[in-house]
Amino acid sequence: MRAAVYALTFLLASLFLPDGARADNRALLIGASGYPAAIGELLGPGNDVQAMWELLAERGFNKTNVRVVADRLNGDFAKTAGVACAKIASDADCPRYAVIERALAELVAAARTGDYVVIYFSGHGVQIPDLVKRDEPDGLTEAFVPLDVGRWDSARKTVTNLLTDDALGDAIEKLRAKGAFVWAIFDTCHAGDMTRSGTVSYSRPRKVDGSVLGIPDAAFAEAQGGKQAAARKGASLPLKAGGLVGYFAAQSDQLALELDFNEQDASGKPTRYVMGGLTHALRRALAQDPNPTYRQLAQRIVEIYGNLGADMPAPYFEGDLDKAVFSDKAAEPTWAAEWRGGKLAVAAGELFGISEGAVFPLLAGEGQPPAAPAIGYARAEKVTARSSEAVAVEFAGKAPLTSTPGAKLRARLERPGVRGVLRVALPPAQDGRGMSPERSGRAAIEHLRAMPAEQRSISIEWVDAGQPADMHLRLEDGRIWLLTPYGDWLKEGTRQSPSIDVRDRENTAGALQENLWRASRALNLQRLAGGYRQSVKGIEGAVAGALKIDLYRYRDPRASPDRPACPPEPAIQGGAPKDAQLIAAGTVPEFRHCDIVYVVMRNTGNLPVDVTLLYIEAEAKIQCFRDWGKARIDPGEVRNRVQAFRVVTRDPTSGAPSPVGREHLLIIGVEKRTRDEIETTYCQLQQDSLDSARMRGGTRGAPAGAFSALMEQAGLGLEPQTRGFTVVPPQDLGQVLMRTFNWDVKDPPRR
Repeated sequence: MRAAVYALTFLLASLFLPDGARADNRALLIGASGYPAAIGELLGPGNDVQAMWELLAERGFNKTNVRVVADRLNGDFAKTAGVACAKIASDADCPRYAVIERALAELVAAARTGDYVVIYFSGHGVQIPDLVKRDEPDGLTEAFVPLDVGRWDSARKTVTNLLTDDALGDAIEKLRAKGAFVWAIFDTCHAGDMTRSGTVSYSRPRKVDGSVLGIPDAAFAEAQGGKQAAARKGASLPLKAGGLVGYFAAQSDQLALELDFNEQDASGKPTRYVMGGLTHALRRALAQDPNPTYRQLAQRIVEIYGNLGADMPAPYFEGDLDKAVFSDKAAEPTWAAEWRGGKLAVAAGELFGISEGAVFPLLAGEGQPPAAPAIGYARAEKVTARSSEAVAVEFAGKAPLTSTPGAKLRARLERPGVRGVLRVALPPAQDGRGMSPERSGRAAIEHLRAMPAEQRSISIEWVDAGQPADMHLRLEDGRIWLLTPYGDWLKEGTRQSPSIDVRDRENTAGALQENLWRASRALNLQRLAGGYRQSVKGIEGAVAGALKIDLYRYRDPRASPDRPACPPEPAIQGGAPKDAQLIAAGTVPEFRHCDIVYVVMRNTGNLPVDVTLLYIEAEAKIQCFRDWGKARIDPGEVRNRVQAFRVVTRDPTSGAPSPVGREHLLIIGVEKRTRDEIETTYCQLQQDSLDSARMRGGTRGAPAGAFSALMEQAGLGLEPQTRGFTVVPPQDLGQVLMRTFNWDVKDPPRR
């Protein structure tokens, strides 16, 4: 798997060699969807491959050097990319083992010194026993699953027609030996013993269980005998220094997912498109920042993953991460724009990192370079997967452009925009069957839907059951269940999904609105944080350089996974304990019961900075931390400001479970012009968790307008006439810093 990641790096890098040494950019994009029923078909690889092909085309890749091996592609795209895969058993470009093997060999044969090579895989992955080389630390080797994968061959001790990481590694080493630089991306599961137990999930794992391929338990036992259960992060290929970068969709013990993403057609009606989580995040991250280093790109991907949901896996990255992806010669992508009915149609949408409220600088004529001065600006009002409808606006001192039918324009992305509506999927028709609407909860839902907008505390867009949504409602056992898009419906045990009791219509509707309100506030806060860094686009001002923030994780050796009570916290003496581990930027660490996080801050600038720490739990609880005293950190303070907080998965007194999953720490820093200004804090955004079978009651946190106030003060306003956060002029953005840290909170391992 690691080999695949390396190849993609190579392709992007080669674009920006010095003119005298530039060779070719090459790519091999592989996507497999139509697996046999026993393995399980996938819906996203065709979209993944098309998104990657378009990304490379935007960066100037010659389509003759981009080979696509994929099935179930969009017909128009297949024709454009010259891909023939209608009959899986015979067509030249179907993702069969022999076709992929031949494509890798041809890629190696064509490569030469100075090339950039991208190798990309989207499809199912699997772990098999390592009984051939026997060099894996945990006895398992990873592999990509072609459509014609066979069964376990006991004589050869492998699976027929399986593309192992050893084969990929050999191809990559041959490319590097010829002087090519490789970026490999693998949007598939390549490890994991994690299982998904639940009756409903709105995501699909990209992993094949070894038993489906006929691998006997005895083979796994033989391979793992005497091996240590090493928690490897990426795949099992040895990473040699230089010339490659690896991007993995998930950690070794997690499932990579393909997800249903929100899309709107030209009329605003929501429709469905499916993509792999890594491909979606990579596409958005490169649209938002076209010239990052691989490390900066990885950090942006981690932020996007964090905004997708509490149950997303953690991506992993390794290799030459501090090299520039595109170098300083890279041009920002631009897209065709034309007037239609007084509005601008822009040939870029959600897959390009664009959301409602995005701002486009407009360039005159198709021949203008991307860095040419803007002649005007437009704001996106409707966004689909691959297109946007925008209106001309006044921005950055320029008046709105006048509609000129037939005029050819180019658009580039200035601000990505942030969606501000909570999309809620209604329960399926069969839910609550045999119960009255009053008793099942359906009447309460309809009562909330019929409520005038001015009486609701949030903006809700209702969609049909099964459609992409931020929250899915289900009805069973006299309860309304609230499900995230990427988790399971768990109705029993200590980790039940959030739900509310059905009572009379009005009270149940009120409780449902309360829970949706909390979910919306937590989600919008994450959206705001994720979009803010791109919205300021390099103009965060002095506060970004002045406020130094380091996070540490401390795992107390005295803590026991068998006891809810935690040992006393070490005394804070100007920093984290000596045994605490620094949390590297862009990573997603794992926290367990009783772990302690230390946030160490220092203001090295010339102006005061007011700091708020908001912790967003997996079930929408928002908590403000300020144990270190006042929010303000004065300039030039000698001492560090230290905030410590403990992560618990069970109540220390009662032992009752607390939510687990992907959680976030949002740090907001506001630079003050003088020491006399009133202190700014956002602790009013605190709120309780969603109600559930194990946690009831609770009061609303800040008033409904508090979040709008936050957006205004942070430089992003929510305009009533739009459904997305829109932006203010750049000069008003430089006084605020927002940083998000993400981690996975897991149940403690029991002895």
